[in-house]
Amino acid sequence: MEKSTLLYKQLRIAKFNVNQALALVKHDILLQSDEQLKQNRITSKSHLNIYKFKGEIISSKSDREKALLYVESLFLNDNANFDKLKYSQIKSKFKKWIKAKKTKKEEVKLFNKLLRIADEFSDRKIKPETLINKLSVISEQVTRFNDKKRALETFADLHNQKTSLNIDSSSQLNTRLISLLFKIPEHNEIELNAEKQENVLLNYYQENFSNYEIILSSIHKDEATRDHVHVVIDGLNKQTKQCDFVQNQYAYIKLKYELIEYPDLYSDCKDREVQIIGELLQEDFYNYVNDKLINNNIMFIKKEYESIQHKDLERDVIKNDTGKRIADREYNTANYLAKQKDKNYLENINLKNENIKLKEENLNLLSTIENLVKSTIDFAAEYAATALQRALLNFKDSYKKLLKINEFIADKARDEAIKIQQTDQSKKDIINISQKAKATYRANKN
Repeated sequence: MEKSTLLYKQLRIAKFNVNQALALVKHDILLQSDEQLKQNRITSKSHLNIYKFKGEIISSKSDREKALLYVESLFLNDNANFDKLKYSQIKSKFKKWIKAKKTKKEEVKLFNKLLRIADEFSDRKIKPETLINKLSVISEQVTRFNDKKRALETFADLHNQKTSLNIDSSSQLNTRLISLLFKIPEHNEIELNAEKQENVLLNYYQENFSNYEIILSSIHKDEATRDHVHVVIDGLNKQTKQCDFVQNQYAYIKLKYELIEYPDLYSDCKDREVQIIGELLQEDFYNYVNDKLINNNIMFIKKEYESIQHKDLERDVIKNDTGKRIADREYNTANYLAKQKDKNYLENINLKNENIKLKEENLNLLSTIENLVKSTIDFAAEYAATALQRALLNFKDSYKKLLKINEFIADKARDEAIKIQQTDQSKKDIINISQKAKATYRANKN
């Protein structure tokens, strides 16, 4: 099985950064200036590129310009024409009155209803006179009646105005576009065409983040590097209508990898937690790719930089420390610094040795799986050709060994074994003996 690293990057573009979004899309769909195209592209091969806008292939420059306009429209709104601050202040007043002890239960019910309308039914218009009537009939003892009456009138006026405008109520820092790059670096000798790369990348996001629309997909075949894929995803959740891609991606990893002690919100994560989440996202995608390409005899592994990272970390710590007053320095003596440096060096060596050991174990396991899959298929082929009971029993033994390592891979090998049989009887024999082997395996397992 050939092993390779791959280049998989995810760039998140905040809602206010329209220029960055447009520059990125112009690169993806070949709408840069002539000078930029000459610098970055082999224009004689540009006709080989493949562009998809919302799943449909587009080819003409006019179609690509329409796609660019669509992306630009995602960043346009009527916020400048709406007094968002006053609207927010009125809602805050409602929340304050809800908590006040003197507020009547009927008032609390009314204010809660209006807050829900503001958050969940933004397209529903409100009649201000209806609100005033409801407030008037609650009780003659409503405190600060005139203040609440003005607040209701203002709320109704602003809310009705909001229903006819394109108002973006979420944070301007939220991610609106997600840009993806997937390619196999030049130094790798394996071959996986860009169409297959695109298929795997799109399926990963469609399966795990289906609430977010894939706007653009571009296969580049006109650059000096290998053919590769760019994808642009809309960060607006089709269900919640919020730009919550980053939070949902975090929740996906938190749940899948059982990070029960991590905070509920990604924004509350510490730097180290953010780093770990990024590594797990990378690992999750690698695992997905490897599962999808298991029959292609390809295995992707992450590129590691342990020694460089440890060295950079040590230098940064020392550099920051030496900028302080001597009395405040953590490393205030040359001897202590030397001991700490030696300690870090030894820890680094141990980590590297541990990593080498784990890699060797992983490679040995992969080699064992490869050999077992091959022998399972070979025995099945022998049985298809000879109908010898010995070949069938050998298939069973090999299949059982695969089950102990990975049930999914074992079943893939079994399915292939069934396919190569020449008669219905031999297919039944393979199915029956596989079922018995699996039943025995699961019984022993339990």
